[in-house]
Amino acid sequence: PGMALAVVTAVEEVRAAFATTGPFDAPGLDLLTPHGRILLDTSAEATEWPADTLADAAIAIDLGGNDAWHGRYAGTHEFWMSAAVVLDLGGDDTYTPETGDIEDPATRPRDSFGLDYGFTQGCGLFGVGVLYDAAGNDTYKASAYAQGSGAFGVGILYDVDGIDSYKLGTAGQGSGYFGIGLHVDGGGDDRYGVYTVGQGVGRPKGHGLLLDLDGDDVYIGYYAGHDPEFPEPGYPNIFGLAPFTGYSASDGTPHYMSVAQGVGWGFRHEWVADPEVAWSGGFGALLDFGTGADEHYADCMTMGQGFVYGFGFLYDGGGDDRYRTFWWGPAASAHMGTNLLIEEDGDDDIHVTALSGGYGYDCSVGWMIDEGGNDTYGWQFNYGRAYNYGLTFFVNEGGDDVYNADLAQGDPPFGIVDTGFSDANLIGAFLDLGGGADRYNTPRPGVGNDAVWYLDPVGTGTDPARHIGIGIDR
Repeated sequence: PGMALAVVTAVEEVRAAFATTGPFDAPGLDLLTPHGRILLDTSAEATEWPADTLADAAIAIDLGGNDAWHGRYAGTHEFWMSAAVVLDLGGDDTYTPETGDIEDPATRPRDSFGLDYGFTQGCGLFGVGVLYDAAGNDTYKASAYAQGSGAFGVGILYDVDGIDSYKLGTAGQGSGYFGIGLHVDGGGDDRYGVYTVGQGVGRPKGHGLLLDLDGDDVYIGYYAGHDPEFPEPGYPNIFGLAPFTGYSASDGTPHYMSVAQGVGWGFRHEWVADPEVAWSGGFGALLDFGTGADEHYADCMTMGQGFVYGFGFLYDGGGDDRYRTFWWGPAASAHMGTNLLIEEDGDDDIHVTALSGGYGYDCSVGWMIDEGGNDTYGWQFNYGRAYNYGLTFFVNEGGDDVYNADLAQGDPPFGIVDTGFSDANLIGAFLDLGGGADRYNTPRPGVGNDAVWYLDPVGTGTDPARHIGIGIDR
């Protein structure tokens, strides 16, 4: 972190100095040093930055124009590189290796995972990688370990402004694995897409943050269910599972682990072939501070999810937001994980296909807090279900809310303990506070608007004296 701070401070000083001059008429610079090549383009013209020129660049600076960056850059992809920086001060720029577009139905997943194209666009692999774009409507596309990715190092992508598009195969958009990954976007209506592991993920000993400051934004993890449509499923075995299996819907449709949008994610012992070893998850967060109408799509393990001692956090600052996922999200944790999802004001539409949402499982703690608006929840959403030694708290403050909107789950729990342990005090809590005319669409007696209820625990190992299910609507 100390070295990363020094690099970022230097980048900011250089940016401030060139911002006062803007582009100017002078020869460019191509200087080879023991620490890598130093490149400078002083013109306002569009520039093609070829891959072979950037491959060994420690610093590349472009003062203007609609530029195209190719290959590997702003990433310490060689072990002799301690730092690599790209600073682009203006223009509608394109950052890409030649990989498949993850939203093109003709793209095969393996086309977007190739490490030969990875470790770029703000990737710290045993070093510090920084990509700083000061202005423009920019397009980013990469395969693996990119767009704010730290692996035993620090990776940073900072895009100050503009309507931007980010596409990634795996491990980035704020992802840390034994390192720190930071992806910051200052504003604009942006679109983020990742197959798996991205958009604020802390893997073992890692910290990952995706921070978006404003705009109507779309966040996509590979979603094999509803809109938007994605390529045919077929993930490579990036998690080391043997055999690799996904989740499946009742009709046989396969679903996979997105591990995206605010996830702290660790490895269980069977995944590292040692029953005595568990690689504990880190801290992952997606923070959207704007008040725009945002959309969140992902498949499994997503949207504020803690897994194997990890801590996952999703914060959305307001607006009429939409959430769609299949399983283990939003606001769900498992295996000693912790999650927190905070949704500020707005009329939100939150649906999960298979038994999740507001859910703490296997000694985990789950928190979901919605702080206002007329919200709609549906499909198999859980509302404060503490399962298998978990603790779960669902809190909605204000608004005329609709629960179990489409009647997909005929008898959903609203504050319950399911499967407990006789020596542990467990709580499943549902709280709708601040008034409002709420609709519950449930046959459970006593559950309704302006009421208080207690639900008896269910499942094995439960004790009504120690396992408390409570619901309050006030």
